[in-house]
Amino acid sequence: MALLLAAPTAAAVPTASGGDDGLQSGVPVVKAGDYCGNTYGAYATVGQFSDGATAYCVRVAATDAWVWSRTSQMMPVDPHNRVHVGDGCFVEGAMWTDYRSGWQIFCRKTVNGRMRGDLRWQF
Repeated sequence: MALLLAAPTAAAVPTASGGDDGLQSGVPVVKAGDYCGNTYGAYATVGQFSDGATAYCVRVAATDAWVWSRTSQMMPVDPHNRVHVGDGCFVEGAMWTDYRSGWQIFCRKTVNGRMRGDLRWQF
């Protein structure tokens, strides 16, 4: 007996009205951190947030993921993953927010211990 699973259908991306709300007509309204592409690249390169700010579809470092961002630079971490001090990182000098403390953390080489020179998130 074959078991068939129905995949959920993707909802259409809402577009702006072009009215007095400050949004551009025909440009998709997106949420920061939502995926906007796949292994092959971005589905769309520019959108807008609900406040009218430009949204950029950017690649997440060391992955094939693409997410919406307020800047056009590569994202150092997939926003769907929690990052904490001591976790490994990929882009030296990158900055992110520690999910436990809410403090800014930086991707730096370790200077002590047997993992010296390894890139880790640090305060």
